[in-house]
Amino acid sequence: MLGFVLWSLWGKLKGPLKSLLSEKFSIVGGQLKALLASTIDDLAGAVHQGFFATDTWRHFAKAEVGKKGKQNVIELDLFPLGSITEATKIKDVLVTRLKKNVRLDAVRTEAGVADADWQKVLETYAADVQRLALPLAIKKMVRNEMPFYLEDNYVIDLAELEPIRIKGNAGHHTLVVLYSRPSYRGDAPSVAKAGKIWRHRTNDAYYYKLGEYDGFKAA
Repeated sequence: MLGFVLWSLWGKLKGPLKSLLSEKFSIVGGQLKALLASTIDDLAGAVHQGFFATDTWRHFAKAEVGKKGKQNVIELDLFPLGSITEATKIKDVLVTRLKKNVRLDAVRTEAGVADADWQKVLETYAADVQRLALPLAIKKMVRNEMPFYLEDNYVIDLAELEPIRIKGNAGHHTLVVLYSRPSYRGDAPSVAKAGKIWRHRTNDAYYYKLGEYDGFKAA
């Protein structure tokens, strides 16, 4: 299934690259395609490294989830995925990671792509990868229990069609769900346990309260 997902993703990414690289696309494009899976890994790393600088954390919607009558209520931070799809702080980190890829740099050198042109290619490509592949990167972070930002803030779900109120208007959005588990809090639920509690939020036996998001979008 993942093979098909990457194939479909590449179909959307290659158009702008063809325009920028012209006849050199046949050489450089093949390498970018071959590295697409690792580029999504790089995007996950770019999120972890660049998210804090976007200031999105200052605008989180706050949520509480727990079993009714119990003490183990967990506190969560949520925000719409669309808030960071164009965040330049994340894109810039991805560009830097792509520049450091020796295989990719060797191919572009052999193809004769000048530095200025290559910078434009990477800027465009990184922005498109971020916009289109961010859900894939975040879902991978969920599966691998990777910190979303800093070292103790984990993403436990990418919730699609989730109801939330944004700037007073209720609607369904794709939400990034974060759980903070400081290392010094040995009694706090594990990341996996927090994810399980979150997934039970619509169960009648559970309490769920979600605040409003203020509409912030990282530039």
